[in-house]
Amino acid sequence: MHAFMLFFMILSWNVCGLGSSSKRKAISKYIKDLNVIVCFIIESKLSCSDSIVSSLWHGQNIKWFCIEAQGRSDGLLAMWDDDLFRVDSVEFVGSWISLLGSFIDDAFDCVITGYYGAGSISERAASWMELTELRHAFSDYPWFLIGDFNETLSKADRSSDLLDRRGASKFQAFIDGC
Repeated sequence: MHAFMLFFMILSWNVCGLGSSSKRKAISKYIKDLNVIVCFIIESKLSCSDSIVSSLWHGQNIKWFCIEAQGRSDGLLAMWDDDLFRVDSVEFVGSWISLLGSFIDDAFDCVITGYYGAGSISERAASWMELTELRHAFSDYPWFLIGDFNETLSKADRSSDLLDRRGASKFQAFIDGC
């Protein structure tokens, strides 16, 4: 048996708005410096466009998909270097985008999902049910689930030391179900 390690740079960042050119420059620098292959921008608060994407990622073959912001809130943007990660299909619902694809150099097929959790426990729980169904639908593939869940499992995960036990319980059930 041979042991090997695959390493892929996947970035998820809740930017709380892409309106500032200095923020876009900082994101662009991280993408370049970290050799990012797949990137999810959470809470873009903007309509997506080729010009926004090109201000974030300077590459020859960058592809993207987004869920538009609602007014001046929300918004989820997925970007990837198509020379390094080939996307076969995109699945999405209001709070998440999933990319089914393959890392080209390693022929490693997987699903990568970027997620942004809603403000209310009930809305998050509903989206976690969707994600659980997605996980089971693509159970033949390794799954990377990243993002801002807007929930924690323990007091230690919060700076305020406050914990909503009902929300944490639902979050744990979601994790266990996947």
